[in-house]
Amino acid sequence: TPLNTLMVETQVALSRSRSVEEYQSLMSSNLQEYERLARMIENTLFLARAENAQLKLERRSLDTRSELSRIRDYFEGLADESGVSLTLDSHGATVAVQAEPMLFQRAVGNLLSNAIAHTAKGGTVSILATSQDTSTVVSVSNTGAGVPADQIERIFDRYYRGDQARSVDGASAGLGLAIVRAIMLLHEGQVIVDCTQAGWTTFTLHFPNAPVQDT
Repeated sequence: TPLNTLMVETQVALSRSRSVEEYQSLMSSNLQEYERLARMIENTLFLARAENAQLKLERRSLDTRSELSRIRDYFEGLADESGVSLTLDSHGATVAVQAEPMLFQRAVGNLLSNAIAHTAKGGTVSILATSQDTSTVVSVSNTGAGVPADQIERIFDRYYRGDQARSVDGASAGLGLAIVRAIMLLHEGQVIVDCTQAGWTTFTLHFPNAPVQDT
């Protein structure tokens, strides 16, 4: 799609003489498409490296309260622009997670971006970290219509973009949730979606408590 857009816009611009302002507008539009294309290529390369075990993890014990607060602050502006309330449950004891810092941020960030994009104005997105017997769980929940039952098994597939598929946004070409799943597989964990609570959709990231041997 970005390539087609670039070609069509350029062909139209070359069809006749244009003013300086029109050419500047074209360049600005093309720059957005180049940036979109660069993100698509980077995401595709990331998935290729992850699936071929070419990524080496450097897991650390992370304080989820600190990490999630930092991520929430980053997305607070986007939530405000969308008229969405973004909350972080920071009550209770500190929860630690064994994860590679940048990939942890990317997985949670992808889910937050998705949740905000699929929450109507006046809705809520909630982040929560809890400790279970065998794993640390980070959940991102939002109010809204949820994911149709016939799409739940497919929304983590690469390039899948159903009518209600939570694929981050057009810039990702349906790669956002595929990247989340790849990150969790690298950590020998899993990502699960739950739409059983009325009016809420929840994505949970399950990170094994005990660090495993990295190769």
